[in-house]
Order: sequence, then structure tokens, then C-alpha cells
Amino acid sequence: MAGTVLTSITIPKNTTTPTRFRSSAITTLASDTYHPYFPQTEIDQNIVMYTSRIVVNQFGATKTRIQLSLVGWEGLGNSNGAYLAPLYYTPNAAYTAAAGYTSIFRKIAALFNTVPANGWTLEVCHSRNVSGTSYVSLFNKTKDLQVTATELTTTATTPTVQSVAFDASVANFDEGDSFELRDKNGGGSYIYRACVYITINPIVQTALYKRIAKYSTAATLNFSRAVAHFAKDYEVAAKDTEGTGTVTLEDAGAADSGTTSTAVSGSSLTGFASTAALKQRGSLVCPSGSRFIAKNAANVDYVNEVRVIETIVPVDAQTLAILGMLMGR
Repeated sequence: MAGTVLTSITIPKNTTTPTRFRSSAITTLASDTYHPYFPQTEIDQNIVMYTSRIVVNQFGATKTRIQLSLVGWEGLGNSNGAYLAPLYYTPNAAYTAAAGYTSIFRKIAALFNTVPANGWTLEVCHSRNVSGTSYVSLFNKTKDLQVTATELTTTATTPTVQSVAFDASVANFDEGDSFELRDKNGGGSYIYRACVYITINPIVQTALYKRIAKYSTAATLNFSRAVAHFAKDYEVAAKDTEGTGTVTLEDAGAADSGTTSTAVSGSSLTGFASTAALKQRGSLVCPSGSRFIAKNAANVDYVNEVRVIETIVPVDAQTLAILGMLMGR
């Protein structure tokens, strides 16, 4: 795909474990569409990307959009050259959430109390397969109801970015409930990216969502890690067929790779459902500036995601880092 390279990261030879890298500063960031781009590799999956973010430091901000990513998976380098791959493909005749790919977020109005009218936006990059129409929409997972005025459709067979703005008061977008992306198309839909944007003006307090684990059966979920500041809580969406599994948030200190870590006090969560992903919240105080990963006890069959949330930062004389998820967990 055509485009201008803004920055790049060189991955050292023989980097065989998931490692966090940071590029040089992007000085030309503007209102535009951005995506990660892979080089041509000698064999398929020679490069695997689990998470990518753009970090923006704001000073005296008067207009801000928070991004809540709704889908994610690994980005794989292809031997045939760089490409923009779909995160998943689904041939669902009825609205369905793709297990292992879709995220869950909870609406907490107190964290976004300066959102203007129609300040919420659903944005999706999707396409159909060879027939039919690709439908996507935000759903209230708690009540199993479609959020009014959030449906997007396309008959395009190439990646197509669409968005729809909606108000916090629309039907089924209820306070305290959990929400997720669902899609349908009997002929098949490709989902490349999906997120909810929240416009905040001015910032009084907000929540920054940082994913730090992917869909996995591994014991230590070191596929991704995030640097956290001022973290007070975190959430886990998990499924546990035995009902005795435990997930903890782990402090990896300054390490950008590896599995060495210590459990954050108060972060242990258990009691996940056996039939569908259930969200749990834990209260904790994270050491500011550490790298965080997650640990999954043996009885948890898979962890859909772990993310640090409710990062509350006063705006006056503060620097607020807004993390935009481009893709991945």
C-alpha cells in the first residue's frame, strides 16, 4: 500500500522472544490514517507484531480524543512483501463477536464527564468477501442488545474505513454496561481495525486503555507489555471452564522482554465464567513507569485480554500521554 514512512524500528537479528521497542519521535503527525507496515521477509511469519501504539504527549490540551480499541491480534510479516492483513474473517449470518479477537470495554461516565453531544464515534476498517454486505455494529454485551445508530455497512472488497458519531444517551448504550464489536455477513466479512473514539473537551479526568495481553493459553502472557503511570485499576476478560483459574497483573520493572516479574499487590482476579468471556476488575496501585505483563494460572483456558484502565490525571500543568492502538494486543 502506498504511503509515507513516518518512523521505523529495526528488529535485531535473532530476536526470538516478544520484545518492546520504541521508535524515534514522529514530528509530522497530523489528521490522517496510519497503519503499521511490514517489510518483505524470506519466509512467512518471520516478523510477528503483537502490539503497536502511537504515544502523544499533550501540553495544555483543549481538544482530545481517547481511543478504545475493539479488536486485535498478531500482525504477521509475509514472504511476498509488505501488506495490510485483516485481523479476522467471519462468515456469520447473524451478528456475532469473534472469540479471541474482540475486546470488551465498560462505559463509566464519571471518567468522561466532559464529552460533548455526539462525542462518541465508532470507526471500523472492514470489507466483504465475494458477496453480500459487511455489517458491523457496537453491541451492549451485558444486555445482548445492539447500540442504536452505530451500524456501518459496506459492499467494498478492499479495506474501507467508515465511522459514525453517536451520543452517550442513545438506546442500549447504558451506564456501567460492557460493550463489544459484532459483525455479520453470510458471504463473509474481513475486519482490519475497529475502535471507539471519545472526544473530551476539556480534559478533567479520563481513562487510558493499554492492552498488555493477547488471547492465549500461555502461563506468562509476555506477548505484549505497557508502561503504566498513575494506574489504579485493571480489567481482565477471561473464560475458565473449570472455574478455579486466576489472572494477575505482573510488574516486569524496566525489562522490555522476558518473563521475569513479580505480582502487583491486590491484582489477583478469579471467578471467571465457563461459557463466555467475563470481565473482572481489580483495584491496585502500580509502580509508575514500570513495564507490565499478565500471568495466567494453569486452569484458565484462555485470556482474551488484560488492560490497565482508569488512569486518572489532572490536566493542569500535567503531561497526558494518550495511547492510540493501531492494532494487536
